[in-house]
Amino acid sequence: MDTEGQSHAVGVRESVRTGISSSGDDGPRITVVFAGALGDTVLLRPLMDRLRSLYPACHITLVTTNSIGQLFASLGWADAAADINMHDHHRWFGADHADASVPWARCDWLISGVSNGHDCWAMAAQRHTTAGRISYFDPRPEGGTSDHIVLQWFRQLDVAVGFNPVEPVPGSRSKWKPVGSTVLIHPGSGGQAKCWPLDNFKRLARGLIAKNLHPRFILGPVECERMTTTAISELRQEFDTIKTYDLPHLVEELSSALVFCGNDSGVAHLAAALGVPTLAIFICSNPKWWRPIGPMVRRLVRPQVLAQAAAVMMH
Repeated sequence: MDTEGQSHAVGVRESVRTGISSSGDDGPRITVVFAGALGDTVLLRPLMDRLRSLYPACHITLVTTNSIGQLFASLGWADAAADINMHDHHRWFGADHADASVPWARCDWLISGVSNGHDCWAMAAQRHTTAGRISYFDPRPEGGTSDHIVLQWFRQLDVAVGFNPVEPVPGSRSKWKPVGSTVLIHPGSGGQAKCWPLDNFKRLARGLIAKNLHPRFILGPVECERMTTTAISELRQEFDTIKTYDLPHLVEELSSALVFCGNDSGVAHLAAALGVPTLAIFICSNPKWWRPIGPMVRRLVRPQVLAQAAAVMMH
């Protein structure tokens, strides 16, 4: 889901049937359904942190793509994960959902980022969930506001803010454990238009070497597919370059880096959320909506990105 350049007039709906309830000493079971890419999904973390502060004993299940869901569960950002493509969930998007039950719908509060509350999915939710409250939010930014997308989601879901959700949660644990002087550079993004030219990243890396720092380029599936074999070969000849195809390996690399530098991408959002000092470069997307959230984040916006990046990285 590439929603970064879009704006949308929000028309969301909430269905309160019996309200949120829980039994005994257990908190409410909350299920969040979301089909976004890595970066958008990482931005759900402030919402989950807030839900935990409101309902300390709650149990949060994230329903999303399998790899991202497992990432959230392994980092403790969600209590459990379910694959959005498993069971009969796909039938919720059509009229044939009469017997399309799914295990994660057995909850007290169902939060959906895949429905507007007036479609087939919403009808299926009414039929199959045990939730006393069903809430919907639009993952796309609203037109006419400069509020961060996370603030927009809080507003749509009518969740009391309590703290600034686009700032690090006080007391939240960082996964950042730097080893050595490695500066991790990710030159890609899901959208080609959001990518700073590779030659600029190379120039920045050469400057880092001159300062006795160790730049390491990290390439994921998108970069390996988009870049030519020659371009990858030339990059590997001059710089330490690794390929990663799974999120656990990516988390390991990010967490041990001294600094992360990259385009507005899912990797940048993940780095910031892990607590890694992050320099995010915005070429065309709106940083007011999409800036990464973390304790040490700097964002650079055109023009003169190279000069700004060099100044920050050499500091």
